[in-house]
Amino acid sequence: AVPEDQRLAIAIILVMWVSALASSLIDNIPFTATMIPVLINLSQDADVNLPLKPLIFALAMGACLGGELAYPSSHAVLTHPSSSQGVTQPSCPKHP
Repeated sequence: AVPEDQRLAIAIILVMWVSALASSLIDNIPFTATMIPVLINLSQDADVNLPLKPLIFALAMGACLGGELAYPSSHAVLTHPSSSQGVTQPSCPKHP
């Protein structure tokens, strides 16, 4: 059992990292939409007694991190110079 004073911190860490891992494997928008009702039910449970806003924020941060960890859709991959080899840039009239 987790001590009550540490329950929120542990829940935030778990929600963020589980959502990051899941969002790196599957699409993060359907995962996030599916997890919102789960977190709402969790926050309404009197035995758990956790506020909703920090859990939703942790879900959003984890899904964002997981989306960046997914290789095909990461912005770093899409904007890396080696990913555009062979693509010619239009020449500028001032700098041909």
